[in-house]
Amino acid sequence: MVLTGTLSLMLISINNKLQDFEDKIEARDRALRVNMETSDTKIEERMNELSSKVDNAVYEFNRRKYH
Repeated sequence: MVLTGTLSLMLISINNKLQDFEDKIEARDRALRVNMETSDTKIEERMNELSSKVDNAVYEFNRRKYH
């Protein structure tokens, strides 16, 4: 009886530790997803800005070349 109770407590303890570990992993996963989305947005903004600058430079070059 005591052995069964001890075994049950050990299994409950292991289950609780695994649940805590899973919660931490899920929290890190969410944080990584948010960071990736933020990075993606920043990269997209910078690429749009760079594209605009290149377009403006090409326009200016062509304007000076043909006028």
